[in-house]
Amino acid sequence: LHIIGLDETNHLPWFLLGKAKRALGNPLGAIADLTKAIALNESFIDAYLLRAEVLLVMGQAKEALFDVEKALLLNPEEESSYLLRGCIQEALGNWDAAAADYQNTLELNPFNEEASLLTGRLLITQNRLDEAICFFDELIELKPELAKAYAERGRAKNLKGDKVGAFEDLKKSIELNPTGDEAMRLEGQHSN
Repeated sequence: LHIIGLDETNHLPWFLLGKAKRALGNPLGAIADLTKAIALNESFIDAYLLRAEVLLVMGQAKEALFDVEKALLLNPEEESSYLLRGCIQEALGNWDAAAADYQNTLELNPFNEEASLLTGRLLITQNRLDEAICFFDELIELKPELAKAYAERGRAKNLKGDKVGAFEDLKKSIELNPTGDEAMRLEGQHSN
């Protein structure tokens, strides 16, 4: 706040303040500060993307879409913009648009693990379980250390009724990442 007092026309402190408020669980304060940062610098892509993330978490996907579209206009080669727009499109139920954005992300960066995982999860969401399992088979072949790929393939197998295969994938996921989400969920089930 002291830095803002010294120069209220500098967009960066407003952005950092918004980022901090988001981390502290104050989404409305974050949006206000990010909006101020954007007003001071209308080409500040990071502020648009962060505000879009906050809006998406708040369930305001349509508003978030506006911000990510602006970021893409400013830089159409930014992979994180496509990834975020894919998440927004998925939240809006626009599955084809989401899949296209995840694919755009992978075209810009074939090593983007999050885009790969989201592509497979989208197949599961669409109940295209055989395709999801094949997708994760290929992903695991390329990245055998990617614990989340095993967990997601296991989820697809479970939904398909393959309990043994699902258990084996869950077990492998936990072996690869003993402090990951799957292990924590399992630990929570044991303590309940």
